[in-house]
Amino acid sequence: MKLDARGLKPEELFRKLKQMLSSCGSNESIEVLVYDQVTAKRVKTFASMSGCPVEIEKKEDLFILRITENTCGCAR
Repeated sequence: MKLDARGLKPEELFRKLKQMLSSCGSNESIEVLVYDQVTAKRVKTFASMSGCPVEIEKKEDLFILRITENTCGCAR
């Protein structure tokens, strides 16, 4: 699953991410694209608080977050 969050307001980003976390399957991962490091850290914190491991990769002018090992809401 992929969420291009570039340009989304924080409320909309976290609402969509919460929906994705609760609807994805146990073998799925979520990839979130954001422009800035502050938003990347907030997304990582949000997913980590849900029990999901997150990897952050900086690629040119964006950050790619991969939420995996769906022990969070994804496995439910």
